[in-house]
Amino acid sequence: MATYKGTKGFTIQTIAGDPPSPILGQVWYNTTSNVLKGYLTVTGAWSSGGNLNTGRASSAGAGTSQTTGLCIAGHGAWPLAYVDYNESYNGSTWSEENNLNTARYSQGGCGTQTAAITMSGYANAYPMKDETEIWNGTSWTEVNNVLTGRKEVKGCGTTAAAILPGGNLPPSFSPVYAALNESWDGTSWSEVNNLTTPTMSTATLGTQTAAIMAGGYTGSYVGTSYGWDGTCWTAGNNLNQLRANTNAGCGTSTDGMIVGGFIPPYAAQTETFDGTSWTEVADLPSGTYDGSVASNSPSGNSLYVGGQAAPAAYNNLTEEWTSGAQTVTFTNS
Repeated sequence: MATYKGTKGFTIQTIAGDPPSPILGQVWYNTTSNVLKGYLTVTGAWSSGGNLNTGRASSAGAGTSQTTGLCIAGHGAWPLAYVDYNESYNGSTWSEENNLNTARYSQGGCGTQTAAITMSGYANAYPMKDETEIWNGTSWTEVNNVLTGRKEVKGCGTTAAAILPGGNLPPSFSPVYAALNESWDGTSWSEVNNLTTPTMSTATLGTQTAAIMAGGYTGSYVGTSYGWDGTCWTAGNNLNQLRANTNAGCGTSTDGMIVGGFIPPYAAQTETFDGTSWTEVADLPSGTYDGSVASNSPSGNSLYVGGQAAPAAYNNLTEEWTSGAQTVTFTNS
């Protein structure tokens, strides 16, 4: 009868690099980096990454991993105010890229590091911005506008298929909190079924046909959660922590996460979503609101970047989220 010892042996495997498809529990010695590594389940935790070149809040984010993040526009301390800056992340360093055509903050945004979309927003004057811009990895191109410009929004999806629910409307509208929901088909925006409750400053995550919207402000801070199936919104289980200004939502409708926010005061809580319920996991090092998630992969590697930690204190910090099955390096500490 074959045994593990006879088939695999008990000696730790030696590889010039890392195995392309490790299995859970596998251990090996990497002769390139001269370290002992393994593929293990890691409890979710935040750790510091490289700083933004320009600290800011109310940015939009895009990306798919800790090495492919994008931080779009936002605002900082006066007289910097709203900006058109665009920075990309390679896992350790943020680099300035070509700017947006229209400076703004509190806008929606989603997509990848090489194919992102940002829409609507505010620039300290009415009317609200209704411009939509597409990023191709090199430059931004203005395309068809949203139907109703608004701020305090968080879109989700891709450059070919996105939604933009809720938001804050100008004073000439009543109520201020928007129930509007717009859908993007890669060319133009169209109105689809509204939110159940007019809401601004929510976290939105997922795709154009399978999205989650959680938290926000409706005249008070809420922890309500709704699911979108491409046609209508349905109430789901609430967050554990009421909060607004959670620009930082990422992931899918069955594997999502929201980070930080405003309770008040500033929230540090991270909550993950499994398709049914929200679970509190590891907190940020400190409470922050109006930061953005510059990676859309909560179960693996995500980025929380920027935000506001106190009045007139605009962060340039990056926090990296790691959880689930990961390649780890063993140390003697």
